[in-house]
Amino acid sequence: MEFTLAGLTTEDCHQLVAINGTTEMAFVGETPWHHLGQQLPAGCTVAQMIEAAHMGWKIKRSRIRFAAQHGAQPSQLHTITDQHVLFREDTKQPLGIVSDGYRIVQPAQVIEFFDNLVRSQGYELCTAGVLFGGKKFWALAKVAEGAVVGKDRIGAYVLLTSSCDGSSATEGRFTAIRVVCNNTFTMATGGQAAAKITHRSRFNVAQMQQRMGLVQDSFAAYLEDARRLAAQRISDRDAAAIVRKLLRPTEVAAEEAKLEVADAAAVLARISGNATAMQAGDDKATRAPKGEAEILALFRGHGHGAQMAGSAGTAWGLLNAVTEYVDHKAQAKSIDHRVDRAFFGSGDELKQSAMELLKAVAA
Repeated sequence: MEFTLAGLTTEDCHQLVAINGTTEMAFVGETPWHHLGQQLPAGCTVAQMIEAAHMGWKIKRSRIRFAAQHGAQPSQLHTITDQHVLFREDTKQPLGIVSDGYRIVQPAQVIEFFDNLVRSQGYELCTAGVLFGGKKFWALAKVAEGAVVGKDRIGAYVLLTSSCDGSSATEGRFTAIRVVCNNTFTMATGGQAAAKITHRSRFNVAQMQQRMGLVQDSFAAYLEDARRLAAQRISDRDAAAIVRKLLRPTEVAAEEAKLEVADAAAVLARISGNATAMQAGDDKATRAPKGEAEILALFRGHGHGAQMAGSAGTAWGLLNAVTEYVDHKAQAKSIDHRVDRAFFGSGDELKQSAMELLKAVAA
């Protein structure tokens, strides 16, 4: 499945390219939506993934020295005793400033984490790579696959990620990916990591693997939620109301507070009426935020898989419209930012909020 890299230039798309001219990413199977990385055969080993993703380089650390005055000679430099700079061993590129108690997780370790799970539990390594020149790195492995409705299938995955710039801990997440469109969802964790180890603690592989072994239970719960959403019909009017509430929560909350009615259906009807008036160009309506119209267009048939059974005109279809917008359509500074947003940060938060809103509707 191919997607347009909305808002990205050719230069942006190659921000993942290493100095040797090879993208620091690898994948198994079909070419991923970003069209970058080295392809590997099914059943590849952990060592092959590390080599193909160019994640065998080491993170090194060094004391920080600085000049207190212009033109200072090397002998006049001062040393910061409790701070280190982390840098790539191969390119010497600086990656972050950390305390002397910071414990490094090497890029290869996030792939090696899956070694035992691949051999003993049947996990399938899918992709791995580096973001932001080495500041963040990840690996993704498939655990299982199931159907929502008919041919609409989603896969259960374990995502492990770490950083070396102080931006995040080493985190394991349960992730679902819809086959037809590569939309990604965080499963049954409220947007939080299923397992997390800070960089002040040693990366305990066995402990992390034990926590991530719960993915089957999370996937079963996620499939149940997805099927419930697929059975819940959503009108265009109600979809507009829900998207408006998702993207403009403060505005909608203020309106709801003024209604002074207890009937939830009446509240939704009132919000829907406001959304319709906004789309019709009501001068009193607040300008729609970026993405609102595009999400609704994806829901109304323009999204990948939007016409499939269980998706067209349902809460499941609206959730995928929000997710496709976040993962594939919204403007992004670079491929690094798009991939990062698909799994973390504001993009993941928006998808989680959409899931909670739609689960409430389908309850």
